[in-house]
Amino acid sequence: AHLKPFCADMNGDGSLDMVVGYKDGTLRIFYRDITSGHESESSDPSGSDELYIYGSAISGEHTLCFTPETTTSATWRIFDLTGHLIHEYDFMAEAGVQSTIQFDGISSSGDPLPNGLYVSQFISEHTQRTASMVIAR
Repeated sequence: AHLKPFCADMNGDGSLDMVVGYKDGTLRIFYRDITSGHESESSDPSGSDELYIYGSAISGEHTLCFTPETTTSATWRIFDLTGHLIHEYDFMAEAGVQSTIQFDGISSSGDPLPNGLYVSQFISEHTQRTASMVIAR
């Protein structure tokens, strides 16, 4: 069934959530509800916020472009498949203005990331998105 799950605290609530990678390259995140102990699948982004994440597997560089409907704080996190946080970007995004964040394929400790699959997690007030990122230098 070609599923690749891993667990990490993806939303910062102190409990483990599960990310499942599928053969077609898509990812699903299941958040653990710490009040009931149940999991719930992530929902699609709401509102008219625009979010694009694109990049090059060869260079390891990836770009996030985010244009929110309302001014909001946002976080972009990169994880390896063990759930280890590789890099985190916290920023304020102004309503109607595109924020662009460049990830250069280097860990926060300054080391180039090895080839592999990584998880990109974006969270703002109205938008949440989890996607895979590939580095194959």
